[in-house]
Amino acid sequence: MNGAPHGNHACRADLSPGHWPLMAEYWTQIGPPLRPAKEDLASYQRCANEWIEAHGPPRVLLLGVTPEIYALHWPKGHDFIALDQTRTMLDYVWPGHRNQVVEANWLELPFPSASRDLAFCDGGLHLLEYPSAQLLLIDRLHDVIAQGGRCIFRLFTAPAPGETVGAVLNDLFAGCIPNLNVLKLRLGMALQESPEGGIEVHEIWRTLSEQASGWDQLATKLGWPVAHLRPIDAYENSGSRYHFIPEEQAIELFCGDGKFVFVGSYRSGYVLGERCPIVVFQRQ
Repeated sequence: MNGAPHGNHACRADLSPGHWPLMAEYWTQIGPPLRPAKEDLASYQRCANEWIEAHGPPRVLLLGVTPEIYALHWPKGHDFIALDQTRTMLDYVWPGHRNQVVEANWLELPFPSASRDLAFCDGGLHLLEYPSAQLLLIDRLHDVIAQGGRCIFRLFTAPAPGETVGAVLNDLFAGCIPNLNVLKLRLGMALQESPEGGIEVHEIWRTLSEQASGWDQLATKLGWPVAHLRPIDAYENSGSRYHFIPEEQAIELFCGDGKFVFVGSYRSGYVLGERCPIVVFQRQ
């Protein structure tokens, strides 16, 4: 979930970095479901291998700088390029060569038409305004991905019916939420009233900060190390918004106008894995 556009214009494509510069510093403390788990990586590899067996070494596009996708097993002769607009993510998180990454906004996709075969995005679609910017990204991908190429996205999908903030906090203090990574996702989805309105990530910070007089006190109540709570401070002054949508709406965005065909989806068994499907679309 790295380096997507943020901002306040019609498509939120003009683009303040939001909380991502700070998130880069906390990267080692972030884990599943906010980063891909082993099961997700197995599904990503399966998707890649299926295309490679039919077509040979791919030209890969990664939206963001997810290290785990870069580290998949790629055949000799493949070409890999990542796209991220946040300099600190490039400096602290990107594991590859600097000539393999482009510092730019996702909605720009500054690549020739039909120049990429596989596009990956791990937990990034919700970073874009729904539906306008999400549709614009899909439009850009349709231009950049070659015919028969594929988009492979791990989504963060809102459950239906949604849960309440109170239910999330009750589970938190009952010891039913294992870590901050799970908490941030559940709380953000519970706070969101609609995909169109989304949820400002500052509200996740505010809601959690209201539960105690400080992180030391809250960490004691939860039995968590206080250092584990610190990454939430990246949300404090961020104006970024998340826009969580159900899987069905994501499929409609990709396939509604015939640009892509839905190939299938994968789900994993880790905590909240049911909300984090990997969906695969093929370019028409």
